[in-house]
Amino acid sequence: MMANEVTAMTIAELIGHNALLFITLVTLVALGAIIFFWQLFERHHRRLWHACYALWKNVSDTKAVSNLWKINPSLWKFLGRRLSSQGYLILHLLIGFIITYLAFTTFGGLADQVVESEGVVHFDQDLATALHENANDFQSTLFRVITDFGGRIATIVIGLGVGLWLLLRKHKILLVSWAVAILGSSLLNAVLKLAYQRSRPTFENPLLVETFYSFPSGHAMGSVIIYGMLAYILNVLFADTAWKRVVLICITAWFILFIGFSRMYLGVHYFSDVVGGYIAGIGWLAIVVTGTEIARRQSKKETSSPEEVPSYTPAQDRP
Repeated sequence: MMANEVTAMTIAELIGHNALLFITLVTLVALGAIIFFWQLFERHHRRLWHACYALWKNVSDTKAVSNLWKINPSLWKFLGRRLSSQGYLILHLLIGFIITYLAFTTFGGLADQVVESEGVVHFDQDLATALHENANDFQSTLFRVITDFGGRIATIVIGLGVGLWLLLRKHKILLVSWAVAILGSSLLNAVLKLAYQRSRPTFENPLLVETFYSFPSGHAMGSVIIYGMLAYILNVLFADTAWKRVVLICITAWFILFIGFSRMYLGVHYFSDVVGGYIAGIGWLAIVVTGTEIARRQSKKETSSPEEVPSYTPAQDRP
């Protein structure tokens, strides 16, 4: 047996013997990282935006883009107004694009490893076996409760409840985004499962039984979407301070991490299934949130006076 296989097996056994402690420590580390990077972003987001805006102006001043402006000046004026210095649309678009690109690129790489790499498959199987062999009644009951927060019933109840509330409060853009996020996530997950058709872990005495394909985890992906989108909506409507946003994100991260781990503990998903679900969920969430921000800012600008939204034209056509 190779040294890396022994190491992977040792790690799997260590996690299996200390499942609750492991996911608690992982969650605490994740929350610490969230707080650190959020403070970093709060401190430097204006500088980041100015850098993005400067990049936009440099690109727009190139000869190729100037020629495009001459072909369709109305389109350029539209973009100039939407990417004005009073909005943060450039930043949203850039971050959204980067997150989406990285997420789906990483997902593709992980999917290839799941199909082709014996190392990934062996670690998945070792961890699934270690968790199952060391399961106890208390943790099994705890993770059964936790996993239900990412299940079909919870998704329907939360989806309809939040949707009805947004409808009654007349938040049309958020309502549409909420529906697109949940329905699109379910469809995307089903398509990915059918594309890879990975079998689930099997045990003689399973803690839980599922019948559909395994990769990526629907609970992991769905929890990222439904709780991530819910956190975004609450942030837009209620979180008026930085620390409220941090607390909201931390609670959301706790739910997502514990729901994903519950699927591994209960023996219905491999580690790579859950990671794949998280990655695909982040990619889809980034698309929906970016689109929502564009729609929200477009709606705000349509109700503003022309003077409030300066437009931008290429250097070659400035007076």
